[in-house]
Amino acid sequence: MFGVKLNSLRTRLCLGVFLASIFPYLLGGAYISQVVIERIQTNYIQQARTVIDKVQSDLDHAFLSPVENLVTALANDDRLLEISPAQLNNYIHYDPSSFVDRDDPLEQTLKRYFKNMKNNHSNIDTIFLASSWGGYMETPPFMPKGSYDPRLRAWYKNTIAQPGQIVTTDPYITAVTNQMVVSVTHTIERDAQTIGVVGVMLYLTEFQKKVVDTNIGQTGYLLILNPNNKIIVSPKHPEWLLKTPAEVGVSQLTQLEEKANMLKPFTADNLEQIMLVSPPDKRGWKVIAIIDRAELEAQAAPLRNLIISVYAFTLLLVLLTIIYATTRITRPLEKMTSLALQMADGNLETTEIKVSTSDELGQLALSFSRMARNLKQSYSNLEMRVEDRTQDLNAANEELQAMNLELNETIIQLSKTQALLVKTEKMAALGSLVAGVAHEINTPAGVALTAASHLDSITKELAALYAANSVKRRHLTEYIEEAGQSAQIILANLEQAIRLVRHFKQVSVDHTYEQRQSFNLREYIENTLSCFATRLSAPQISVSIDCASDLEIDSYPEAFSQVLSNLLANSLLHAYQPEQQGHITIAVTRHPTKLILKYTDDGKGIAADIQDRIFEPFFTTKRETGAIGLGLSIVYNIIAQQFSGMIECSSAPEQGTTFTITLPLLAE
Repeated sequence: MFGVKLNSLRTRLCLGVFLASIFPYLLGGAYISQVVIERIQTNYIQQARTVIDKVQSDLDHAFLSPVENLVTALANDDRLLEISPAQLNNYIHYDPSSFVDRDDPLEQTLKRYFKNMKNNHSNIDTIFLASSWGGYMETPPFMPKGSYDPRLRAWYKNTIAQPGQIVTTDPYITAVTNQMVVSVTHTIERDAQTIGVVGVMLYLTEFQKKVVDTNIGQTGYLLILNPNNKIIVSPKHPEWLLKTPAEVGVSQLTQLEEKANMLKPFTADNLEQIMLVSPPDKRGWKVIAIIDRAELEAQAAPLRNLIISVYAFTLLLVLLTIIYATTRITRPLEKMTSLALQMADGNLETTEIKVSTSDELGQLALSFSRMARNLKQSYSNLEMRVEDRTQDLNAANEELQAMNLELNETIIQLSKTQALLVKTEKMAALGSLVAGVAHEINTPAGVALTAASHLDSITKELAALYAANSVKRRHLTEYIEEAGQSAQIILANLEQAIRLVRHFKQVSVDHTYEQRQSFNLREYIENTLSCFATRLSAPQISVSIDCASDLEIDSYPEAFSQVLSNLLANSLLHAYQPEQQGHITIAVTRHPTKLILKYTDDGKGIAADIQDRIFEPFFTTKRETGAIGLGLSIVYNIIAQQFSGMIECSSAPEQGTTFTITLPLLAE
């Protein structure tokens, strides 16, 4: 029953199923083993988290917060707010042989007050007060060995730099008691002025002992780092105290991702350890729990060994079951394989496969028979279906070719229509420009004509007086004044008209010949704007230009004029209501390889749902006024095709509109 043939299907099936099943078993075993380890680690995390939370709570509520509250109360005490330069002893020029204690009543009162405070707090080493005038006192009494100016001390400077805030120094060892302390200080504010600093020197000894006595498991311990990463508690490494992790070669202590419930590997004293770092508290103090990895692995070993034994026994049972099942399956399959090979060789005459079973294998044999009959019928029908499909495809291809020809003719006609409309839009813009210039010239010409008529009139009057021999000095004086005024008016207005004609001539010549040339960009902007002076002045639209006066570019002035004119016309038509005041800004910035022009108006802006369509040909929101929607489309084509640049629009309703045009410094 269990005879083995190495090349048989049964052997390969047994081997394949065994290999397919062993990997999930192994992975499952590894997963469960990992779950065991993670469960033990979770228990450790919970235990360490509880201890860390307790230490952090003690650090806050039982150690730092009471002292901070005490220092804050001292800083706001009325007795400290009354200090003056003459009330505290000054040791800046201290000389033991000539020093005289001022013995001021206020200083004596403060000494008694500080002494009571110190007696009520066993962790306090010293309470001290320094004034902004250099005065200093502390409890226990202070007597320097030489000159002493508290204002030069780091604790004073750091506190003054943070007025109104609690400032805690890095821990340090006192020279008197040789114990580790920190100083907690606060500024004294009077009438919004800093008049001094009050502080408390706090022993860390009791807190350190409490943390050192805290155990986590058999090998676990705690490290505590202050906000500047100075180690203040290190049970197993006292030499680390007052140093940073980088200074003692364990910089990974400060390179951790400070996430709760995350264990990280750590190596110290050539031992593999695991640490759990707490997120810094509100002051930046960090508590780190460390335990030997070997302790956690020892806890997981018994359960892991039991799981491995159960898995080995189960795997043996699975192997025996696979051998039995594959034997039952492969024997009927051998018969079916022989018949299937005949069908593969094209012998479709055999349509019956005899199998004694009525299970899934029997159903498979019946399916083979039906498949043979269907294949035979399909071969006879296939050629006919292919021929029918070929005829259908040929007909569809001819129809598509006819539709493609018609579509190409339509596109050509649309292109011609679009070109005609673009030309019409350009001619309309030029006509509007000419009309504006004509109106601008009409004003100075009319004023000059009026002044000339007046000059002619007074000249005739003087000629009449001269003919009647009635000319007086007064007549000549009046004539000279009025003639001079008229001449100045005529000259000024004719110069204005000539300037307008010159500007229009430059623009019109550029539009006619479309030649690339080097031109002054600011002057050309001003020339173009002068042609819009009338249309801009009617609704009181002001224009400001931010462009260097010496900026020269090599480009197409006609195209540039067309772009600027279309943008101005677009603002006048869409951005402002009739008689609405407004402001337009044209800003030009030169970069090493490009030129950026920002055109901004403060009009009503563009709705978000149409901003993506404003450069489309024939899109307009003012069709009822005769607009055809080619202005911004022409601008887009000139920028993209002629200048090889790009244009972007940013706008919001009632927030105005900005067009940002980026051009290469040398037009392509």
